[in-house]
Amino acid sequence: MLDIQPKVYEVFQLLGFSQFFNIRDNLNDSISYFNTDQTTMKPSVFPKVVACPICYKKLKAVKAGRFRCSECKSILAIDDSGQVLLG
Repeated sequence: MLDIQPKVYEVFQLLGFSQFFNIRDNLNDSISYFNTDQTTMKPSVFPKVVACPICYKKLKAVKAGRFRCSECKSILAIDDSGQVLLG
């Protein structure tokens, strides 16, 4: 999927659809994703269990992105290295 609206993207994240769809910001990113040699990509740190920085509930992240804590409902951002940020 390409250039999805932020509110729609948040719903995709909350419902888990982002695990099934590969969403890119622009056409060039989409094309380069399909042209990337998959054997030279660095290994992923995902899936990863992280703790919510607010309530410390353990959460499983299968990829980087924005998520909502199931316990305190805080919005969390998890980057490609697995670091958890508010937001």
